Amino acid sequence: MEGSVANEVIEQRLAEALLVEPLSSELATRSLELSLTYCQPTANTALCLDIDGSSATGRLTWWSDGNVYLEALRLLDGSSLLSAHLVASSSEQALGMLKVLMAVVGGLSSNSSFEADGSAAAQLKR
Repeated sequence: MEGSVANEVIEQRLAEALLVEPLSSELATRSLELSLTYCQPTANTALCLDIDGSSATGRLTWWSDGNVYLEALRLLDGSSLLSAHLVASSSEQALGMLKVLMAVVGGLSSNSSFEADGSAAAQLKR
């Protein structure tokens, strides 16, 4: 199954079921908080998924035309851990990108240095 297209997910407000719920147990295991915000309707409406961890925070912004922006910052000094512009035409692709963001936000060691996760990097390149 290819998943729902971006504009369907955003306009019909399906992100809770298609993006948040599949990750709920992993979020709890990693002690990460996720919040979902639907932006004001426009010609290219977006949604934002914010992930907060103990050492980093991140955001996935997904527009109805399929464009995605991923960003993550280290809380200690505000330095950028991830900044990427991608395209996700389906909810499955957006879910994969959200998993990458979770790995980056949750992958900081106690000394706040990023530990690259090979599977996360591979997922992002898809």
